[in-house]
Amino acid sequence: MKLVIFFLLLSIMGFSDHSYGQGIGGDVKKTKQQKPKLQVNNAKQAAKIVRRRVGGKVLKVQNQRVNGNRSYRVKVVKPNGHVTSVSVDAKSGRVKGK
Repeated sequence: MKLVIFFLLLSIMGFSDHSYGQGIGGDVKKTKQQKPKLQVNNAKQAAKIVRRRVGGKVLKVQNQRVNGNRSYRVKVVKPNGHVTSVSVDAKSGRVKGK
């Protein structure tokens, strides 16, 4: 019963999805901007993504920075025997160069 009353009070006060970040006192100011979270945080995660998307066996993973953007260079042997190198963007998790 107490829980029902609590949720009724919240709905009456106007707390909903569209008013997130606004309390009873009005707008909430952001004090600092948050850094975007990385999709790929380490070489192990990059290797796992490449195994799923490209297949084969991962030989080597290198950490890279291209124009200030972090990425991983993954060398892989495909199931057909070809050795190839692909890049995994750390921010988006996208694989380039299949």
